[in-house]
Amino acid sequence: MRVIPSDTVNIPNPSNKVESGVSTATVVNGLVSSGSGFSTNMIGYIVVNETNNTIANIIGFSSDTLLLDDDIFVSGDGFSIYSPNETGCVLYIPAQTPANLSVVTVGGDSLRFTLCGSETSHTILPVNVLMVTGTDLENLVALW
Repeated sequence: MRVIPSDTVNIPNPSNKVESGVSTATVVNGLVSSGSGFSTNMIGYIVVNETNNTIANIIGFSSDTLLLDDDIFVSGDGFSIYSPNETGCVLYIPAQTPANLSVVTVGGDSLRFTLCGSETSHTILPVNVLMVTGTDLENLVALW
């Protein structure tokens, strides 16, 4: 799973995917998809905008609209919805210029690693991570 840094949203586990589709309207802080299977039990789930690689938490529900904690959708954007992930993952860092990496661990610790990665080879960060909160590293991949 590609990692989308966020200060508020956990990295979704791909095995927790429950739905995907295309947004059918533009609503501020919302995802509209006519004919979807949205329901109130999706509050607390994670939604990924597959078109622009952004991520948000689902905080409410109304008819065919999910209310989000961030404004990430316009009509025509693809989406995937995942049930909450509390299991964490390790991070694969492709070869690139080393940079800082800030994460939140499964234990709730906020950690900042300096100069992660290698210009000549890939690296695995052997820490059980829930969320990447900041980095200049690119193309991080979450592994379970």
